[in-house]
Amino acid sequence: MPVKIGIEGLNALYRKIAFEPVYRRPWRDALTRVTRMVFRRARGFTAPRGATGDLVTSLAWRIDAADIPRFGVVSADAQHGGVRYPFILEAGKRGSRAAGNVVHLHYRSGQRRGQSTKRWLVNARSEVWGQVADVLNSTARAIESGWR
Repeated sequence: MPVKIGIEGLNALYRKIAFEPVYRRPWRDALTRVTRMVFRRARGFTAPRGATGDLVTSLAWRIDAADIPRFGVVSADAQHGGVRYPFILEAGKRGSRAAGNVVHLHYRSGQRRGQSTKRWLVNARSEVWGQVADVLNSTARAIESGWR
């Protein structure tokens, strides 16, 4: 269930960073900040809270280990009966349409009570997107100013 984000000019930025190791650190720091922002938003607000709290505690984040990281990941691996239910909550429903037993899932408490859980993890990213753009833009400007 990867969520992909396209950033215009990113490949050109990677090519420039590859030859200037001094700029790799600002890029890694920016990507870490962005990934942590999404993680905090998912953990603090968008993740559905159940009786056990397993989903929230299973949330984790990581950055690509390469010299020039290309991605950050926020994931949840909570399971119940062998089923990874974060994916079911992301879909917003469970069951079989053919069998006629589709159940639409919703938040049971809190500010979003009664709303669908569909796209809860994607929404965490969307809700911080304005801040993400600011982080990436300021980092790109800082790196680019070193080339001049």
